[in-house]
Amino acid sequence: MATLLSFYTKYQQQLSWLGGNFNQVMHRANELAIDDKLSENYFHKVIMPEAKSTLKAIRGIKAELDAIHDNIEQM
Repeated sequence: MATLLSFYTKYQQQLSWLGGNFNQVMHRANELAIDDKLSENYFHKVIMPEAKSTLKAIRGIKAELDAIHDNIEQM
């Protein structure tokens, strides 16, 4: 049980850091787009599809960790 808790805690922290980094990247991309230093076409055709894919992956990982957490609580 301790090993499972350690695993969960480690990946929960890493997911949190990943979310923070993702937020910073998107914030910077928005700043560049607003300042016309990043073309609207590039923003919509390259960055946004990758961002959506990344967000989907992050949400999937979070859902899996939540399921692990729910299973631990039921034990």
